[in-house]
Amino acid sequence: MKNLFALALLLCATVATAQTQLALTFNDGIAPQTTETLPDGSLLLTFENGTDLSTLAGKIATATIDGASVTLTPSPTQTTVREGEINVYVDKTNQRAYSVRFATGGFFTAVVFSDPHVAEGEPNNADDDGCSVATMQAYVQNIVKMGQPDGYKFRFTHADLPDGYVAKPDIVLCLGDMDKDNERTGTDFNNAFASFATNSIPFIVIAGNHDFVPDYFDDKDGNLGDAGLTYGTGGTVFGFESWGGTNSNDKTFEIVQQHRTAAVSNGVKDVYVFEDGTTHTQPNHFTFTFRGVRFYMANNYWFQKPYTKPTMAASAIYYAPDATINALSTFVDAHKDEPSVWMSHYPFTAGSDSDRWWLDQNNAGRSIAPSDETDYTTAASKRTAITDIIKQTNNAVHFSGHFHNWSDATYNGVRDYTVDNITDGNCPAYLVLMHSKRGVVEVKQVNFK
Repeated sequence: MKNLFALALLLCATVATAQTQLALTFNDGIAPQTTETLPDGSLLLTFENGTDLSTLAGKIATATIDGASVTLTPSPTQTTVREGEINVYVDKTNQRAYSVRFATGGFFTAVVFSDPHVAEGEPNNADDDGCSVATMQAYVQNIVKMGQPDGYKFRFTHADLPDGYVAKPDIVLCLGDMDKDNERTGTDFNNAFASFATNSIPFIVIAGNHDFVPDYFDDKDGNLGDAGLTYGTGGTVFGFESWGGTNSNDKTFEIVQQHRTAAVSNGVKDVYVFEDGTTHTQPNHFTFTFRGVRFYMANNYWFQKPYTKPTMAASAIYYAPDATINALSTFVDAHKDEPSVWMSHYPFTAGSDSDRWWLDQNNAGRSIAPSDETDYTTAASKRTAITDIIKQTNNAVHFSGHFHNWSDATYNGVRDYTVDNITDGNCPAYLVLMHSKRGVVEVKQVNFK
Protein backbone atom coordinates (compact mmCIF):
# COMPACT_ATOMS: atom_id res chain seq x y z
CA MET A 1 0.00 0.00 0.00
CA LYS A 2 1.43 3.33 -0.99
CA ASN A 3 2.31 5.81 1.67
CA LEU A 4 -0.42 8.46 1.83
CA PHE A 5 1.94 11.22 2.71
CA ALA A 6 5.48 11.84 1.50
CA LEU A 7 8.12 13.54 3.57
CA ALA A 8 7.54 17.29 3.86
CA LEU A 9 9.93 19.50 1.96
CA LEU A 10 11.03 22.74 3.62
CA LEU A 11 11.21 25.71 1.27
CA CYS A 12 12.56 29.20 1.81
CA ALA A 13 10.02 31.90 0.98
CA THR A 14 10.67 34.23 -1.92
CA VAL A 15 9.53 37.38 -0.17
CA ALA A 16 9.43 36.13 3.41
CA THR A 17 12.21 36.24 5.96
CA ALA A 18 14.70 33.40 6.14
CA GLN A 19 12.87 32.02 9.20
CA THR A 20 9.57 31.69 7.34
CA GLN A 21 9.34 28.37 5.52
CA LEU A 22 6.72 26.71 3.36
CA ALA A 23 6.27 22.94 3.39
CA LEU A 24 4.11 20.88 1.04
CA THR A 25 3.22 17.23 1.41
CA PHE A 26 1.82 15.04 -1.38
CA ASN A 27 -0.48 12.02 -1.59
CA ASP A 28 0.25 8.73 -3.34
CA GLY A 29 3.89 8.51 -2.33
CA ILE A 30 4.89 11.55 -4.41
CA ALA A 31 7.71 13.78 -3.21
CA PRO A 32 10.18 16.12 -4.91
CA GLN A 33 13.57 14.54 -5.52
CA THR A 34 15.44 17.84 -5.18
CA THR A 35 14.83 21.47 -4.35
CA GLU A 36 16.88 24.45 -5.44
CA THR A 37 16.71 28.19 -4.91
CA LEU A 38 17.03 29.80 -8.33
CA PRO A 39 18.73 33.15 -9.06
CA ASP A 40 15.35 34.89 -9.31
CA GLY A 41 14.49 33.76 -5.77
CA SER A 42 11.90 31.18 -6.76
CA LEU A 43 12.13 27.59 -5.61
CA LEU A 44 12.47 24.75 -8.08
CA LEU A 45 10.92 21.41 -7.10
CA THR A 46 12.16 18.61 -9.33
CA PHE A 47 10.18 15.38 -9.45
CA GLU A 48 11.08 11.97 -10.82
CA ASN A 49 11.24 11.58 -14.59
CA GLY A 50 7.84 10.60 -15.92
CA THR A 51 5.84 12.41 -13.21
CA ASP A 52 2.62 13.80 -14.69
CA LEU A 53 2.77 17.46 -13.69
CA SER A 54 -0.73 18.08 -15.02
CA THR A 55 -2.16 16.06 -12.12
CA LEU A 56 0.40 17.11 -9.50
CA ALA A 57 -1.62 19.95 -7.93
CA GLY A 58 -4.50 17.60 -7.14
CA LYS A 59 -2.09 15.41 -5.15
CA ILE A 60 -0.98 18.16 -2.75
CA ALA A 61 -2.11 17.05 0.72
CA THR A 62 -1.13 19.87 3.07
CA ALA A 63 0.55 23.29 3.10
CA THR A 64 2.24 24.52 6.25
CA ILE A 65 4.37 27.51 7.16
CA ASP A 66 6.79 27.00 10.01
CA GLY A 67 4.85 23.86 10.87
CA ALA A 68 1.43 25.53 11.10
CA SER A 69 -1.34 24.76 8.60
CA VAL A 70 -2.16 27.69 6.32
CA THR A 71 -4.67 28.63 3.69
CA LEU A 72 -2.92 29.90 0.58
CA THR A 73 -4.33 31.93 -2.29
CA PRO A 74 -4.75 30.51 -4.83
CA SER A 75 -5.15 27.05 -3.36
CA PRO A 76 -2.15 24.87 -4.36
CA THR A 77 -4.56 21.96 -4.90
CA GLN A 78 -6.45 23.87 -7.58
CA THR A 79 -3.65 25.59 -9.52
CA THR A 80 -2.41 24.46 -12.91
CA VAL A 81 1.12 23.08 -12.78
CA ARG A 82 3.23 23.22 -15.95
CA GLU A 83 6.89 22.40 -16.62
CA GLY A 84 9.04 25.31 -15.49
CA GLU A 85 6.23 27.78 -14.86
CA ILE A 86 6.20 29.82 -11.67
CA ASN A 87 3.30 29.52 -9.24
CA VAL A 88 2.90 32.27 -6.60
CA TYR A 89 1.08 31.39 -3.39
CA VAL A 90 0.09 34.11 -0.89
CA ASP A 91 -0.49 33.64 2.83
CA LYS A 92 -2.91 36.49 3.57
CA THR A 93 -2.38 36.14 7.31
CA ASN A 94 1.17 37.40 7.15
CA GLN A 95 0.90 38.95 3.66
CA ARG A 96 3.84 37.01 2.32
CA ALA A 97 4.25 35.42 -1.09
CA TYR A 98 5.96 32.15 -1.95
CA SER A 99 7.13 31.44 -5.52
CA VAL A 100 7.48 27.79 -6.55
CA ARG A 101 8.38 26.15 -9.87
CA PHE A 102 7.57 22.53 -10.61
CA ALA A 103 9.59 20.43 -13.06
CA THR A 104 10.47 16.88 -13.92
CA GLY A 105 14.13 15.91 -13.87
CA GLY A 106 14.21 15.56 -17.62
CA PHE A 107 16.73 18.21 -18.68
CA PHE A 108 20.46 17.61 -18.46
CA THR A 109 23.64 18.84 -20.15
CA ALA A 110 26.27 16.85 -22.05
CA VAL A 111 29.72 18.22 -22.89
CA VAL A 112 31.07 16.87 -26.19
CA PHE A 113 34.64 17.42 -27.41
CA SER A 114 37.14 15.65 -29.65
CA ASP A 115 40.74 15.32 -30.81
CA PRO A 116 42.76 16.47 -27.81
CA HIS A 117 45.82 14.48 -29.03
CA VAL A 118 47.13 14.75 -25.46
CA ALA A 119 50.92 15.19 -25.29
CA GLU A 120 51.31 14.51 -29.01
CA GLY A 121 53.92 17.20 -29.44
CA GLU A 122 55.58 17.08 -26.02
CA PRO A 123 58.03 17.87 -24.57
CA ASN A 124 57.86 21.14 -26.53
CA ASN A 125 54.35 20.49 -27.88
CA ALA A 126 55.40 21.64 -31.34
CA ASP A 127 52.48 19.86 -33.01
CA ASP A 128 49.61 22.31 -33.46
CA ASP A 129 47.18 19.39 -33.61
CA GLY A 130 47.78 18.43 -29.99
CA CYS A 131 47.63 19.84 -26.49
CA SER A 132 49.81 19.37 -23.43
CA VAL A 133 48.74 17.38 -20.40
CA ALA A 134 48.65 20.65 -18.43
CA THR A 135 46.32 22.29 -20.96
CA MET A 136 44.00 19.28 -20.86
CA GLN A 137 43.95 19.23 -17.08
CA ALA A 138 42.99 22.91 -17.01
CA TYR A 139 40.32 22.28 -19.66
CA VAL A 140 38.89 19.42 -17.58
CA GLN A 141 38.86 21.57 -14.44
CA ASN A 142 36.93 24.29 -16.28
CA ILE A 143 34.34 21.70 -17.31
CA VAL A 144 34.12 20.31 -13.76
CA LYS A 145 33.52 23.80 -12.34
CA MET A 146 30.98 24.76 -15.00
CA GLY A 147 27.88 26.25 -13.39
CA GLN A 148 29.56 26.73 -10.02
CA PRO A 149 29.99 30.24 -8.54
CA ASP A 150 33.62 30.43 -9.70
CA GLY A 151 33.11 28.57 -12.98
CA TYR A 152 31.86 29.19 -16.50
CA LYS A 153 28.16 30.06 -16.75
CA PHE A 154 26.40 28.99 -19.95
CA ARG A 155 22.68 29.25 -20.56
CA PHE A 156 20.38 27.66 -23.11
CA THR A 157 17.39 29.32 -24.76
CA HIS A 158 15.03 26.36 -25.12
CA ALA A 159 11.44 27.48 -24.53
CA ASP A 160 10.52 24.72 -22.05
CA LEU A 161 13.63 25.06 -19.92
CA PRO A 162 12.93 26.28 -16.36
CA ASP A 163 14.11 29.84 -15.78
CA GLY A 164 17.43 29.87 -14.01
CA TYR A 165 18.66 26.57 -15.44
CA VAL A 166 22.46 26.71 -15.50
CA ALA A 167 24.40 24.16 -17.52
CA LYS A 168 26.40 21.64 -15.48
CA PRO A 169 28.57 18.77 -16.74
CA ASP A 170 26.08 15.95 -16.18
CA ILE A 171 27.96 13.72 -18.65
CA VAL A 172 31.14 14.32 -20.70
CA LEU A 173 32.10 12.59 -23.96
CA CYS A 174 35.35 12.58 -25.96
CA LEU A 175 35.06 11.57 -29.61
CA GLY A 176 38.51 10.13 -30.18
CA ASP A 177 42.13 10.86 -31.05
CA MET A 178 42.96 10.66 -27.39
CA ASP A 179 46.74 11.00 -27.37
CA LYS A 180 49.93 10.20 -29.29
CA ASP A 181 49.99 7.78 -32.22
CA ASN A 182 50.69 4.19 -31.20
CA GLU A 183 50.52 5.21 -27.54
CA ARG A 184 51.64 2.34 -25.34
CA THR A 185 50.46 3.24 -21.84
CA GLY A 186 47.58 5.71 -21.87
CA THR A 187 49.15 7.40 -18.84
CA ASP A 188 49.03 10.94 -20.23
CA PHE A 189 45.41 10.58 -21.28
CA ASN A 190 44.28 9.09 -17.97
CA ASN A 191 46.16 11.72 -15.96
CA ALA A 192 44.64 14.50 -18.03
CA PHE A 193 41.08 13.33 -17.38
CA ALA A 194 41.30 12.00 -13.82
CA SER A 195 39.23 14.86 -12.36
CA PHE A 196 36.04 13.63 -13.98
CA ALA A 197 36.06 10.41 -11.96
CA THR A 198 37.22 12.27 -8.83
CA ASN A 199 34.16 14.52 -9.14
CA SER A 200 31.77 11.63 -9.97
CA ILE A 201 31.12 12.95 -13.49
CA PRO A 202 30.49 10.15 -16.01
CA PHE A 203 33.12 10.33 -18.75
CA ILE A 204 32.85 8.33 -21.96
CA VAL A 205 35.57 8.14 -24.61
CA ILE A 206 35.72 6.47 -28.01
CA ALA A 207 38.79 5.84 -30.16
CA GLY A 208 39.76 7.77 -33.28
CA ASN A 209 42.07 6.94 -36.16
CA HIS A 210 45.15 8.09 -34.20
CA ASP A 211 44.25 5.67 -31.40
CA PHE A 212 44.24 2.62 -33.69
CA VAL A 213 47.15 1.31 -35.67
CA PRO A 214 45.84 1.71 -39.22
CA ASP A 215 45.95 -0.69 -42.14
CA TYR A 216 48.97 1.23 -43.46
CA PHE A 217 51.51 3.65 -42.10
CA ASP A 218 52.85 6.42 -44.33
CA ASP A 219 55.24 9.31 -44.13
CA LYS A 220 53.88 12.78 -44.77
CA ASP A 221 54.24 12.26 -48.54
CA GLY A 222 52.51 8.88 -48.58
CA ASN A 223 55.60 7.03 -49.69
CA LEU A 224 55.90 4.12 -47.27
CA GLY A 225 52.78 2.00 -47.50
CA ASP A 226 53.85 -0.36 -44.72
CA ALA A 227 51.25 -2.60 -43.13
CA GLY A 228 50.74 -1.19 -39.66
CA LEU A 229 49.16 -3.92 -37.55
CA THR A 230 52.32 -5.84 -36.71
CA TYR A 231 53.15 -8.67 -34.35
CA GLY A 232 54.65 -7.93 -30.95
CA THR A 233 54.57 -9.39 -27.48
CA GLY A 234 54.63 -6.06 -25.69
CA GLY A 235 57.55 -4.44 -23.90
CA THR A 236 61.19 -5.32 -24.60
CA VAL A 237 62.61 -8.66 -25.76
CA PHE A 238 66.40 -9.22 -25.81
CA GLY A 239 66.90 -5.47 -25.59
CA PHE A 240 64.63 -4.71 -28.53
CA GLU A 241 61.18 -3.17 -28.32
CA SER A 242 58.56 -5.71 -29.30
CA TRP A 243 55.37 -3.82 -28.78
CA GLY A 244 53.60 -4.30 -32.10
CA GLY A 245 50.56 -2.46 -33.39
CA THR A 246 48.16 -5.05 -32.01
CA ASN A 247 49.33 -4.31 -28.46
CA SER A 248 48.75 -0.60 -28.98
CA ASN A 249 45.21 -1.35 -30.14
CA ASP A 250 44.64 -3.51 -27.07
CA LYS A 251 45.67 -0.57 -24.89
CA THR A 252 43.17 1.63 -26.71
CA PHE A 253 40.36 -0.85 -26.08
CA GLU A 254 41.41 -1.03 -22.44
CA ILE A 255 41.23 2.76 -21.98
CA VAL A 256 37.79 2.98 -23.58
CA GLN A 257 36.48 0.17 -21.39
CA GLN A 258 38.13 1.54 -18.25
CA HIS A 259 36.35 4.90 -18.51
CA ARG A 260 33.09 3.27 -19.54
CA THR A 261 33.19 1.04 -16.45
CA ALA A 262 33.86 4.04 -14.21
CA ALA A 263 30.93 5.88 -15.82
CA VAL A 264 28.59 3.05 -14.82
CA SER A 265 29.30 4.00 -11.21
CA ASN A 266 28.18 7.54 -12.04
CA GLY A 267 24.83 6.99 -13.72
CA VAL A 268 25.51 5.27 -17.07
CA LYS A 269 23.27 2.22 -17.54
CA ASP A 270 22.35 -0.56 -19.97
CA VAL A 271 25.79 -0.91 -21.59
CA TYR A 272 25.84 -3.22 -24.61
CA VAL A 273 28.89 -3.89 -26.82
CA PHE A 274 28.32 -4.75 -30.49
CA GLU A 275 30.17 -7.73 -31.95
CA ASP A 276 29.92 -9.79 -35.14
CA GLY A 277 29.64 -13.13 -33.37
CA THR A 278 33.15 -14.34 -34.22
CA THR A 279 36.41 -14.57 -32.32
CA HIS A 280 37.94 -11.71 -34.33
CA THR A 281 39.19 -8.65 -32.48
CA GLN A 282 36.16 -6.34 -32.52
CA PRO A 283 36.09 -2.57 -32.95
CA ASN A 284 34.21 -2.38 -29.61
CA HIS A 285 31.36 -0.09 -30.61
CA PHE A 286 28.83 0.19 -27.79
CA THR A 287 25.60 1.73 -26.57
CA PHE A 288 24.29 2.83 -23.17
CA THR A 289 21.57 4.93 -21.59
CA PHE A 290 21.92 7.99 -19.41
CA ARG A 291 18.91 9.64 -17.79
CA GLY A 292 16.57 8.02 -20.28
CA VAL A 293 18.51 8.88 -23.47
CA ARG A 294 20.11 6.11 -25.57
CA PHE A 295 23.69 6.84 -26.71
CA TYR A 296 25.18 4.92 -29.68
CA MET A 297 28.97 5.14 -29.70
CA ALA A 298 31.12 4.04 -32.66
CA ASN A 299 34.87 4.33 -32.48
CA ASN A 300 36.20 5.53 -35.85
CA TYR A 301 32.85 4.67 -37.43
CA TRP A 302 30.41 1.77 -37.53
CA PHE A 303 32.14 0.14 -40.52
CA GLN A 304 35.49 -0.33 -38.83
CA LYS A 305 36.78 -3.79 -39.71
CA PRO A 306 37.28 -6.65 -37.20
CA TYR A 307 40.59 -8.47 -37.54
CA THR A 308 42.66 -11.40 -36.39
CA LYS A 309 45.84 -10.54 -34.56
CA PRO A 310 49.12 -11.02 -36.40
CA THR A 311 51.54 -13.71 -35.32
CA MET A 312 55.23 -14.31 -35.96
CA ALA A 313 54.20 -16.40 -38.96
CA ALA A 314 51.21 -14.54 -40.36
CA SER A 315 49.94 -11.00 -40.85
CA ALA A 316 46.65 -9.71 -39.52
CA ILE A 317 43.52 -10.61 -41.52
CA TYR A 318 40.69 -8.09 -41.79
CA TYR A 319 37.02 -9.01 -42.10
CA ALA A 320 33.98 -7.22 -43.44
CA PRO A 321 31.92 -5.33 -40.82
CA ASP A 322 28.57 -6.44 -42.27
CA ALA A 323 27.73 -8.69 -39.30
CA THR A 324 28.36 -5.82 -36.88
CA ILE A 325 26.05 -3.58 -38.91
CA ASN A 326 23.39 -6.29 -38.86
CA ALA A 327 23.75 -6.62 -35.08
CA LEU A 328 23.34 -2.86 -34.76
CA SER A 329 20.23 -2.89 -36.95
CA THR A 330 18.68 -5.68 -34.87
CA PHE A 331 19.39 -3.81 -31.64
CA VAL A 332 17.92 -0.56 -32.98
CA ASP A 333 14.78 -2.36 -34.08
CA ALA A 334 14.16 -3.30 -30.44
CA HIS A 335 15.01 0.17 -29.07
CA LYS A 336 13.75 2.57 -31.73
CA ASP A 337 11.31 4.34 -29.39
CA GLU A 338 14.06 5.57 -27.09
CA PRO A 339 15.30 9.14 -27.66
CA SER A 340 18.78 8.70 -29.10
CA VAL A 341 22.04 10.45 -29.82
CA TRP A 342 24.73 8.97 -32.06
CA MET A 343 28.46 9.65 -31.92
CA SER A 344 31.52 8.55 -33.88
CA HIS A 345 34.97 9.89 -34.63
CA TYR A 346 34.42 10.27 -38.39
CA PRO A 347 31.89 12.84 -39.63
CA PHE A 348 29.57 12.09 -42.52
CA THR A 349 30.82 14.68 -45.00
CA ALA A 350 32.87 17.36 -43.22
CA GLY A 351 36.27 17.61 -44.89
CA SER A 352 37.25 17.44 -48.54
CA ASP A 353 38.74 13.94 -48.19
CA SER A 354 35.96 12.43 -46.06
CA ASP A 355 35.40 9.65 -48.62
CA ARG A 356 38.93 8.41 -47.94
CA TRP A 357 38.21 8.13 -44.23
CA TRP A 358 35.10 6.07 -44.92
CA LEU A 359 37.18 3.71 -47.09
CA ASP A 360 39.91 3.18 -44.44
CA GLN A 361 42.51 4.71 -46.75
CA ASN A 362 45.75 6.39 -45.71
CA ASN A 363 46.88 9.66 -47.26
CA ALA A 364 48.21 7.75 -50.30
CA GLY A 365 44.91 5.99 -50.86
CA ARG A 366 46.06 2.57 -49.63
CA SER A 367 43.90 0.23 -47.58
CA ILE A 368 43.54 -3.48 -46.92
CA ALA A 369 40.39 -5.11 -48.25
CA PRO A 370 38.51 -7.50 -45.93
CA SER A 371 39.06 -11.17 -46.62
CA ASP A 372 35.35 -11.86 -46.99
CA GLU A 373 32.71 -10.19 -49.14
CA THR A 374 31.00 -7.00 -48.06
CA ASP A 375 27.77 -5.31 -49.06
CA TYR A 376 29.31 -1.86 -48.55
CA THR A 377 32.05 -1.04 -51.03
CA THR A 378 31.77 2.75 -51.39
CA ALA A 379 31.73 5.66 -48.96
CA ALA A 380 28.22 6.55 -50.10
CA SER A 381 26.87 3.04 -49.48
CA LYS A 382 28.31 3.09 -45.96
CA ARG A 383 26.95 6.54 -45.13
CA THR A 384 23.52 5.71 -46.50
CA ALA A 385 23.36 2.42 -44.63
CA ILE A 386 24.23 3.92 -41.25
CA THR A 387 22.02 6.99 -41.64
CA ASP A 388 19.10 4.75 -42.63
CA ILE A 389 19.58 2.90 -39.33
CA ILE A 390 19.97 6.14 -37.36
CA LYS A 391 16.72 7.53 -38.78
CA GLN A 392 14.83 4.60 -37.28
CA THR A 393 15.55 5.89 -33.77
CA ASN A 394 13.69 8.61 -31.92
CA ASN A 395 14.77 12.23 -32.54
CA ALA A 396 18.26 11.11 -33.57
CA VAL A 397 21.18 13.57 -33.85
CA HIS A 398 24.81 12.70 -34.69
CA PHE A 399 28.07 14.17 -33.32
CA SER A 400 31.59 13.67 -34.69
CA GLY A 401 35.20 14.92 -34.57
CA HIS A 402 38.28 14.24 -36.73
CA PHE A 403 37.80 17.25 -39.04
CA HIS A 404 39.51 19.70 -36.63
CA ASN A 405 36.91 22.35 -37.45
CA TRP A 406 33.32 23.16 -36.62
CA SER A 407 30.72 21.80 -39.01
CA ASP A 408 26.93 21.52 -38.99
CA ALA A 409 25.79 19.38 -41.91
CA THR A 410 22.92 17.07 -42.80
CA TYR A 411 23.37 13.83 -44.72
CA ASN A 412 20.43 11.67 -45.81
CA GLY A 413 18.21 13.46 -43.32
CA VAL A 414 20.56 13.07 -40.31
CA ARG A 415 22.10 16.18 -38.76
CA ASP A 416 25.79 15.84 -37.90
CA TYR A 417 27.51 18.32 -35.56
CA THR A 418 31.31 18.15 -35.92
CA VAL A 419 33.36 19.71 -33.11
CA ASP A 420 36.61 21.64 -33.50
CA ASN A 421 39.78 20.10 -32.05
CA ILE A 422 41.58 21.00 -28.83
CA THR A 423 45.02 22.64 -28.82
CA ASP A 424 47.01 24.65 -26.28
CA GLY A 425 45.37 27.78 -27.66
CA ASN A 426 41.85 26.53 -28.38
CA CYS A 427 39.56 24.59 -26.02
CA PRO A 428 36.21 24.12 -27.82
CA ALA A 429 33.27 21.87 -27.02
CA TYR A 430 29.60 21.44 -27.77
CA LEU A 431 27.19 21.90 -24.90
CA VAL A 432 24.20 19.70 -25.64
CA LEU A 433 20.94 20.21 -23.80
CA MET A 434 19.06 16.94 -23.58
CA HIS A 435 15.74 15.79 -22.19
CA SER A 436 14.99 12.30 -20.96
CA LYS A 437 11.88 12.07 -23.15
CA ARG A 438 13.05 14.04 -26.19
CA GLY A 439 16.79 13.51 -26.55
CA VAL A 440 18.78 16.43 -27.99
CA VAL A 441 16.87 19.70 -27.81
CA GLU A 442 19.60 22.37 -28.16
CA VAL A 443 23.26 22.47 -29.25
CA LYS A 444 25.66 25.30 -28.34
CA GLN A 445 29.29 25.99 -29.31
CA VAL A 446 31.45 27.04 -26.34
CA ASN A 447 35.12 27.44 -25.50
CA PHE A 448 36.79 26.57 -22.19
CA LYS A 449 40.01 28.42 -22.99
